Amino acid sequence: KKSVHCNLYQEQILETDKKINAFGVCPKCFWDVCEHDHAPLVLAQASTALGRMITVKWINSSCSVEIDGTTTLTSIKEKFFDQWEDLVRVDFSLHNGEKGAPDFEINNDEKLAIFFAANYSSILVQSHAVGFRKLKGETVFQWAEIGEIVVDDSRFGSIDIDLDNTLHAHVIQHALQDLMYKNELYGPITDCFEASVREYISAVLLACAKIAGNVKLIAELNIVGKKANGPLDYAMLYKKFFLLITEAKKDNINHGVIQNIGQLLASREESLYNLAGPKKRNYMSMASDIASIP
Repeated sequence: KKSVHCNLYQEQILETDKKINAFGVCPKCFWDVCEHDHAPLVLAQASTALGRMITVKWINSSCSVEIDGTTTLTSIKEKFFDQWEDLVRVDFSLHNGEKGAPDFEINNDEKLAIFFAANYSSILVQSHAVGFRKLKGETVFQWAEIGEIVVDDSRFGSIDIDLDNTLHAHVIQHALQDLMYKNELYGPITDCFEASVREYISAVLLACAKIAGNVKLIAELNIVGKKANGPLDYAMLYKKFFLLITEAKKDNINHGVIQNIGQLLASREESLYNLAGPKKRNYMSMASDIASIP
């Protein structure tokens, strides 16, 4: 690393001959190549920075957190998780939110000490979760810990429908009639927009749910996962358990599969979150359990 002159700390630099920065970066310019020693100044400012309030911002809301001599990055997270419960389920990072100040990520207690020392008072929460439509294959594969998508129809055994069963026969007849009406009114499914395609899918899902029994169908159910969130086109549930998640696609099936895998992963995390009773859990124990989902 070459030496970089720090104009922001020029006067203080002239007062010391030391060349080692205890925090690794200059607390004002945040150049990690700045070799001047600001540690004595940082520690002096840090002691005066404590015992005050800082503001944590996420999207269009904010909360205040009081800091003191025992404040750590973990303790700050636990405080604002009480207000934003959904954050426990998403990947996010914390950044310096001070206007006009250098942007840097606060990802450890040393960076937090630099934040305090500079007398900054605003932290910005940046969620890394995206909508299911924006999911990329690489992200989903890493999330699911898989290398590729493999089609294996042998995992889905055949199911015989008993047409002698009055209920089954009635449901199948209703589904066929419904599909005929929709084909007549919407036109062939290959010519429909995605919203119209869902009309065809709903007829089949309704029949499946009715024949399966003891299940519920939900459309546009919003779920939150670590890396993605948003509404599901359709979900079939038994009590609180997801049995089936459907992503409606007219074309671009490969991207639909990517979305669907992301939805499956997010729903798995959602199920654990709901069943565990988030009101009784603190952030650290919940985050640990979610991370260990098989």
